[in-house]
Amino acid sequence: MRILFCLFLMTGTALADPCTQSPRAFWSEACSDPLSRAVTLEMEALITEVRETPGLHPGTWAALGLRAEMVYGQLDDCLGTGAPPACMLPLAAGYAAELLEGPYLNDEREGLARGPVDLLCPQFARPFRLTRFDTDPALIWISPGYALLTRDVDARNVVFGGDGPNGTIDLGITPAGQVVLTGLSNRPMPCMIADETVLR
Repeated sequence: MRILFCLFLMTGTALADPCTQSPRAFWSEACSDPLSRAVTLEMEALITEVRETPGLHPGTWAALGLRAEMVYGQLDDCLGTGAPPACMLPLAAGYAAELLEGPYLNDEREGLARGPVDLLCPQFARPFRLTRFDTDPALIWISPGYALLTRDVDARNVVFGGDGPNGTIDLGITPAGQVVLTGLSNRPMPCMIADETVLR
């Protein structure tokens, strides 16, 4: 347990600029691309906020530290790929969304990430969760589906799209105002969203 405490202290240590000050190998590559830099720094800020949440049970604190170390290891593994920033982006966005969905953050926090927002599609019993990253272009993490969707700034309608585990996923609003999700069923699904501004 003491080892896990030390891990979380390491993951949560606030640095003025992790891009240049962190000893972790992945940061130099993550910061070489503006989009991956923004999202990875957002992830790091959320990790720090969780670490500083008052009243965390010691077991919870240790488990969160171990989870952060696992994600850091995955980010380090991206260094062996042909495009490290592209590999890191969905990992950092997914973990940031995971932290935002958890119970350990202040609901009023400010940052790049907004959400999660429920997306209700009648073909599925449980809602999807959408986490919006106010980057350029805007990004949305969808779970389940577990994909990072990028806004197509040239699309005529509001459209986010990306690659999921089983193919392409698209999320958008038709000219009539209907929210539609494609790629997670045999045909496009009309859906309802709790806060439409997340798509705009």
